Amino acid sequence: MFRVLASIAVLGIGCSSGNTISVLPIPNVPRNNGASVLRIDVDTTSTHLPLGVSGARLAYRDVDRALEQSLEKALTPELGRLAERHPQKLVLFVELVEAHAEYAHDRLVVELGVRATLRERAGNVHLAQTHAHHAASTTSAPEHGAPAVVECTEAISAALADWLAGIDLH
Repeated sequence: MFRVLASIAVLGIGCSSGNTISVLPIPNVPRNNGASVLRIDVDTTSTHLPLGVSGARLAYRDVDRALEQSLEKALTPELGRLAERHPQKLVLFVELVEAHAEYAHDRLVVELGVRATLRERAGNVHLAQTHAHHAASTTSAPEHGAPAVVECTEAISAALADWLAGIDLH
């Protein structure tokens, strides 16, 4: 019985991702401490992280932190205008609802999708909701595929910044 369980454990370990690689593009970025007009919350409970690459023994870690950093970078120019348009402090709740990476035929394809909800912090009043999706591909080996993940986080962040700039909060 012990041999069967040991064999199953070894077999399970052999099927898991061999390496994890961080995709963080920007080291030491100060985090949004919640004191600004907009707090960004990234939720990943709908996806499995680290993001395993189908077709490779590799997984990307820090996808959620890369998304948070991209959002903070993309939304910084909007914060002043947001404070003028809406005196209440806000929360942008971003749920990572899709995360997929696949390596096949010498091509890496990464897809990320989010649902974003803008709320007031006080009373949790719902103001607006949208979604954003981006796919990136490269002929790089999966070990060098972090830029494809970052491309997705930055494109999604840019789309959400444009969406936020167009919301009438009066």
